[in-house]
Amino acid sequence: MVRAFVRTTLAEWEMSAHVDDVVLIASELVTNAVLHARTPYRVTLKAPDLQVVRVEVADDNPRPPVRTPDDQGATSGRGLHVVAGVATVWGVESDGDGKVVWAEVGAQEPEDPQCLDMRGVDTAADAIERITQRRPDPSALS
Repeated sequence: MVRAFVRTTLAEWEMSAHVDDVVLIASELVTNAVLHARTPYRVTLKAPDLQVVRVEVADDNPRPPVRTPDDQGATSGRGLHVVAGVATVWGVESDGDGKVVWAEVGAQEPEDPQCLDMRGVDTAADAIERITQRRPDPSALS
């Protein structure tokens, strides 16, 4: 259903140049939501200028996604490697009690400056450190 949604939407938007990449990215992000978040998920497509396609997969699990180290013998764990290889940029942002994992095709930088860019994050520790670095120091707010 997700693949059909992406294909139909991009055809309506006359953005066929990006369809294969966005279908692959959406499929990988939804697979991760099903396997790892284990909550309901929502898929959103955006094309603010008809040059960039942004796919977002939101779920209700706050744990950030993590790219696992390459293991040629592994039977899974390659989804975020695929996303990182196909997308121009990708990242994750907090969404209340959950998160939104997003990827853009055709862009050079994330469209939303509040988004957390997860390029180069390969471990859970790296993801937590990146998220922690983005949070303001509570003592600085007083």
